[in-house]
Amino acid sequence: MKLVSLSEHLPDATYEVYTDGSKINEETGLAVCILKDNDNIQNFLFKLKPYNSVFQAELAAIQFAANWAVSENSKINLYTDSLSSILALQSASSRFNFVNKAKTDLFKAKNLVGLSWMKAHVGIQGNELADQQAKLATTTGEKLSIPAPRSYLNRTLKQLILHEWCGYWNKYTSASGIRVRGFLDRVSPNFLIYNKILIYFLSGHGPFPFYLHRFKRVNSPLCTCGRR
Repeated sequence: MKLVSLSEHLPDATYEVYTDGSKINEETGLAVCILKDNDNIQNFLFKLKPYNSVFQAELAAIQFAANWAVSENSKINLYTDSLSSILALQSASSRFNFVNKAKTDLFKAKNLVGLSWMKAHVGIQGNELADQQAKLATTTGEKLSIPAPRSYLNRTLKQLILHEWCGYWNKYTSASGIRVRGFLDRVSPNFLIYNKILIYFLSGHGPFPFYLHRFKRVNSPLCTCGRR
């Protein structure tokens, strides 16, 4: 992946573009606001899925603005209050395909885009406009589909696994299962034991002669002390 190195400001840019992302009541949106000579000439509003993050919205807004500059063959100065997006674009590599795609698009537009960070909510007209439009986009924006973040996928998988685990737990009708449920009425990751030595001793299933002898892995069930 090529490094993205953009100027912070293009002195001969035709447009100033402000971008922002927002999440309100689990709804996510982004806005790209185009200004020329301080006049707001066009706004692009997009609504994402509830599982998409604000970071994804902010990065998608920057990516859209860069692609817009290429499609218009116009130079722009692009402003964002998302420092995390700029750092992601400047990183040497990323394990996220979404970030890498944005980096590729920015690299293609590097001669047309000046990218700089500005502090949020300091009274800059374009930045305040983008913030307002991004909030509006959470309800009225055009639908845009981008991949779910890994954090959402991990959380969803954990919930599915816990649901399956709970089903097996409640169906276990052996005497030991019923007895254990008298102490632990539900399953929870909080009850997991990660120390394998402790698990060996609590379960009796470990590198013990009496256990290994059951599977004919050792000749005697006795320990070196002569006891089981």
